[in-house]
Amino acid sequence: MMTAKRFFKKLQDFASGRKSQSEMVKILRPWMANSAGSKRDKIDLAIIDQELFLDKLLDLIDLVKLNPQHGGPNSFNVFDIYVQHQEVTRLGDLFDIHGSDKGSHHKYENLYARIISTLPKNSTIFEIGLGTPNTKILSNMGPGAKPGASLRALSEYRLDAKIYGADIDSAILFNAKNIETFYLDQNSDESFKKLGIRIPEKISLVIDDGLHSPLANINTLLYCLPRLSTIGWIVIEDIGRDSLVIWKLIQGIMESNFLCQLVETSTGNLFVICNDPDGVKQFLSQG
Repeated sequence: MMTAKRFFKKLQDFASGRKSQSEMVKILRPWMANSAGSKRDKIDLAIIDQELFLDKLLDLIDLVKLNPQHGGPNSFNVFDIYVQHQEVTRLGDLFDIHGSDKGSHHKYENLYARIISTLPKNSTIFEIGLGTPNTKILSNMGPGAKPGASLRALSEYRLDAKIYGADIDSAILFNAKNIETFYLDQNSDESFKKLGIRIPEKISLVIDDGLHSPLANINTLLYCLPRLSTIGWIVIEDIGRDSLVIWKLIQGIMESNFLCQLVETSTGNLFVICNDPDGVKQFLSQG
């Protein structure tokens, strides 16, 4: 990380027109949101993220220490969890039917079918980011988006589960069957606090498919790690390649107290966390 003095000198150059947007993108690349939206909005957000990053990281270190150590980094691979092939196919089909990019595009069903197989009945699943079609909002899914697509797929896949969702675009919030959705600004601690009184205290699976910026992701960890149920999971989706250096740092901080796995794929990178790696071992394939 560059020194604060050099960083703020570059910000002054940008504000005065001596640095172009493309030059600022290079400087701020690790903090840039990996999502759709204007370059200027991404730069403005990355500037804030860079300033707040160290304090948030220190908060995360303090929080991680509260979880018991499990004896060493990455004791197993999440893809070693046994699940029947037809369950993977069924979840992928549901993602596609409802219009979620978690299916044919990313093939995330290979991960989620395994994680969901470890969840007990009547579990709580919470996803941040519903997929707004509003192109004026950072991290939108384009005008053809189907908001809540993955929530509907998960609702149909696990009829017994209670599904919650949150998004910064209040225009796309909805309730249906076992689904409830609420407003959330991932960059606001106050917004997370308000959300906290509306969803259960314990969550089995958290999916962060929201803003896709490192600071927003860390805010999700700070809010959700204490709320994980026994054998609870968090998945951070669609991490930008330029931000992997940040996530490798976070992995180093967390891996003695949590299962932490950085999954790199051709269509998107994910960070997977489990708060009870030893408890999950019962689900590992014996073959």
